[in-house]
Amino acid sequence: GLRCFRCEFIGPVTVLFPTIPVGGVRELWTVRGATPLPLPPEALPLDAIPIVDLPSDHLIRRYLAQRGFTEIGPDLLFSYNYQRRGEEEEDRMFSYGPRIIFPIWCNGTYRGFQARAYGTRLPKYVSARHFEKTAALYNWDNVLAGLDLVIVEGIFDAYAFGLQQVVAAFGKEISPVQRQLIFSRSFSRIIFLFDDDALFYAQRAARQLSQYRANVYYGILSSAKDPGEMNQYTLEHFINQSHSPWRTQGLQKA
Repeated sequence: GLRCFRCEFIGPVTVLFPTIPVGGVRELWTVRGATPLPLPPEALPLDAIPIVDLPSDHLIRRYLAQRGFTEIGPDLLFSYNYQRRGEEEEDRMFSYGPRIIFPIWCNGTYRGFQARAYGTRLPKYVSARHFEKTAALYNWDNVLAGLDLVIVEGIFDAYAFGLQQVVAAFGKEISPVQRQLIFSRSFSRIIFLFDDDALFYAQRAARQLSQYRANVYYGILSSAKDPGEMNQYTLEHFINQSHSPWRTQGLQKA
C-alpha cells in the first residue's frame, strides 16, 4: 500500500484517493531518492530481416565481406529504413536510413541493439532506446571459460576475430557491471585490444583489472589503426604470441 506522511495512514490507493478511478494512476513516486526501475529496451525494428536471407550479391553482404565478416549468423539483421519516434509519443517519426542491426544479448537476456549505418551516413551508430551499454558485453554468451578473452571496443572489431573468444565493450571504458561479468568466469588471459588512438584507455582498463587478476594484458598494434582493419589470421597470430619484450608493440603485461 501507500503511506501518507501527513496523517500516517497506510493503505491502498483507492482508500487514500477515493475520487481517482481505479486504473487512473499511471505513475507513482515512492520514497525520495529511490532508483526507478529500468525501462525495457526498444524492440527490434519490425522491418528487419536476416542478412543471410539476402542474395549473396546483395550490396550489404558484399560490404560485410569487404569488412572481414567471414560468417553471418541468423541474428544479424538489415533494416532498409530504420525509423523511430522522438522521446515523446507525439513526436514525429525520424528516419535513420538503411541500417545493419546487431541484436545484443547478455546472459540470455535481450538488452537492445545497435543500428550501424552503411557507408558514410551519420550518425554511424544508433543504439536502441533504453539500451544500457555499460551493463552488457557484445558476444558474451558465446565465449568459453578457460580460454583467452579478448576485449575490443566495437562490434566490427569483434567480427574481425570471427567472434571467437572476443567481446565488445561498446566504447573505451569498462564499467563495474562489465568488470563483474568478466570476473564471473575464469579465463587463461584477459587481453584488451582497443583502437590505436585509445591505447591510453586500454592501458588504464587493463591496470584496473590487474588489481584483481594477474593474467591481464593489453595489446599495442603496429600494423593497423584498429582491430577492425585487420584480418582474422593476423589478429589470432597477434594474440597467440607471448608477452612482447618491446614496450612499443605487441602484448604488454598490465
